[in-house]
Amino acid sequence: MEQKSDEEITEPPNRPRQNWEEAFRLMAERGDDLLFDGDSALPTAWDHDEWQWD
Repeated sequence: MEQKSDEEITEPPNRPRQNWEEAFRLMAERGDDLLFDGDSALPTAWDHDEWQWD
């Protein structure tokens, strides 16, 4: 962000996702890439067998 007299200029960083690949690799190595609520958001047997769309 840059301020010039009465103007405020907001520009994106040069590379918005710089170093993400490395960060995700490290997360996976450390086992820190799991869902917060486990697999509760994944479909269950009931979803597969019983759920019907009308």
